[in-house]
Amino acid sequence: MDSTYNQTHSSVNPVSGSGTNQNVIEGESFSSSEVRDVPLRDEKGQTCITCPPQLVTGIDTLDVSIWLEWPDHSFLELVDERKQIVQETNMKSLSFNFWGIDFNIHRTGRNLFPYHLSRGDAHLLLNNRSSTDSFCTGRIEVGSISCWSPGYIETFDYLLRFLEVQGAKLIRETVSRVDLACDTIDISLSQTKVDDQSRWVKRAKQFSIHHDGNTLSGITLGKGDIMLRIYDKVKELKDKQATSKQELFSKLWKQEKFDHLPVTRTEFQLRRPILNQFSNENGNKVNTVAEIKNSLQTLWEYCTQQWARHACKSVDRENNNQKHIENSSFWQLVSSAQFSGSIVLKRLLPVPKINIDPLIAQGTGCLLTVAAAAGHDVDDIDGIAETIKKIAHDQLKKFHKDRYSEFSRRFCKRRNDAIGLMD
Repeated sequence: MDSTYNQTHSSVNPVSGSGTNQNVIEGESFSSSEVRDVPLRDEKGQTCITCPPQLVTGIDTLDVSIWLEWPDHSFLELVDERKQIVQETNMKSLSFNFWGIDFNIHRTGRNLFPYHLSRGDAHLLLNNRSSTDSFCTGRIEVGSISCWSPGYIETFDYLLRFLEVQGAKLIRETVSRVDLACDTIDISLSQTKVDDQSRWVKRAKQFSIHHDGNTLSGITLGKGDIMLRIYDKVKELKDKQATSKQELFSKLWKQEKFDHLPVTRTEFQLRRPILNQFSNENGNKVNTVAEIKNSLQTLWEYCTQQWARHACKSVDRENNNQKHIENSSFWQLVSSAQFSGSIVLKRLLPVPKINIDPLIAQGTGCLLTVAAAAGHDVDDIDGIAETIKKIAHDQLKKFHKDRYSEFSRRFCKRRNDAIGLMD
């Protein structure tokens, strides 16, 4: 399987639909051609959005059902033994090394998968069913951060290679969920007018508007097998205090700070029943990760041109003009976004999968209390820092020496939570 492609940065001409793709390597961009500044016009020909704002497209979530054939059950038996070790503790999961690769094994499985291994936001679920069963023998789930960096294909391939080393043979794979995302940079959610239900031409019956107080925070169309979410991505990152994601998206968006400019996220969630409706030129269904990758543009065009459109004005449904009404300026941008598998996003530094800032703040507060109890003057900052340093060093060293097994167990488990597979 080709693992040389990832997400795409596109500056798109929203009139013609053509655009220039940009490689992103540690914040540097390499544009293949100049992009003209094309104004978008909405109802009555007035200019609404000056273009081209930058579009960032990619996969935000990937779930894949897999059917594995094992020569024997030695690996699953090993996982089961280690799961029992976890269950003998009060921990939710513990770190174990598998021939040089660390995974957290969870004390409980999920649904019909008794074995749950994870690293960062990548999850591997397994059972001991036969590869000939209709129900899969495993599932690979790639979360948002790993989808963007190092990439959904890279992470999926890495987990497959891990399973192959353990003796597993992949019989077949089927993508059960994929989320396609497009970020429009320097366009605020309030500019888009997507909360005006009268302007939507859609197949979905469900329409929900979300507010934070009196401020529009997003909308949702549909539910279940296909769903559209449009929301304020900057606000989401702020609300979740997700510093690791804030740093990642500031690089993806080529901004010094993630909240330097407004960003509106348009995201379609597609599950297997919808994906089953698509087939390639040979009539075969789109099943594998590679087939999904090659079909991203078609899927996006279906979602933004057939399943849902945001019109330039209210739709006159009585006179059936929804088929001919033009898209809004915002939807012209969104529907013309380019999904390509030929551009690689690389990064040199690991991206933490947890938010460490609140932990640092909590630890600092506790240590500050201890330093205050030691009788320091409020302006003795060097003395306070030295006391805190000595206390932290002595306690960690004592924990490491006297209870090494427990220290190692906790440290490795938390390291696996924080750092992804390929970091």
